Amino acid sequence: MSSPIRIRTTATLALLAVLSACGKNPPMSAAPPTAEPAAKASIDTPTPTLDIPYTDGAGRRQTLDIYGVTAARGLPVMVYVHGGGWHKGDKSRVWLKPDAFARAGWIFVSVNYRLDADKPDPEGQAQDVARAVSWVAKHIHNYGGDPQRIALMGHSAGAHLAALAVLAPEYGLQPGDVDGVLLLDSAGYDINYQLDELMPSARGRRLFLQVFGNDPEIRRRLSPTQRVGDAGTPPPFLIYHIERNRRSAAQSQRLVDALRKAGGEAEIHAAAHSHASINRQFGAEGETVTARSMQWLSEIVGTDRDD
Repeated sequence: MSSPIRIRTTATLALLAVLSACGKNPPMSAAPPTAEPAAKASIDTPTPTLDIPYTDGAGRRQTLDIYGVTAARGLPVMVYVHGGGWHKGDKSRVWLKPDAFARAGWIFVSVNYRLDADKPDPEGQAQDVARAVSWVAKHIHNYGGDPQRIALMGHSAGAHLAALAVLAPEYGLQPGDVDGVLLLDSAGYDINYQLDELMPSARGRRLFLQVFGNDPEIRRRLSPTQRVGDAGTPPPFLIYHIERNRRSAAQSQRLVDALRKAGGEAEIHAAAHSHASINRQFGAEGETVTARSMQWLSEIVGTDRDD
């Protein structure tokens, strides 16, 4: 896989065309694209292939959706991890993202992971995310994607799981498996810090205690900020938090500081959004988080492959 710090100067203007994406999800398709491959994709509505198992003996939740582009080959790939407080959510809730990435010349993949409303298992969920990325690396060439150019994206709890899957080596991803990580507004990057300093008496403690328990060592092990460096030099990160949430701002800055200290590249921005709108409006016309994210992705992954 390509170096996580390379800068590609061949990124095309198609990335900026993402801002014209529409807001409707595409129709269902039961099979991968079969058209003759072409060097580049046309700007078109992506064609979804739904509910693909990504691990042996996969349960209903261990599946992913691929939004391919007609007559494409060798396109960079974005793998998306949904949020939902570690106990709800679904890969179908992608809003504008598939169209946005298709117009930018990307394959978009949305991942489900195991959920248990009574006893969430963030360790198993991070394992699922890592398995999904590994499956994509092995099979995405069948859907027009380039297995050497994979980025990972998550929102809220999905941002926590995406970061943890990349930074903690026990989940199986290797340095270079992911070229970059894009995170949208999470307050779960350091669980002990969240409980002990940011919300010692807040009502939100109940969720974090339900998900991560009372053992400080387990909570440390499941905290991306505390795992930085364990899997080697981290890939580049682009991290967004909403302006009005001091907790997600503090958590994001703490993760950025750890990434930079470990020799990684990390960029952080405050977004004029709500926790929901930063995710739902990603890909909308004129939306600033989208514009910077697509520019950043073009720099670390690119849209033109060097032959």
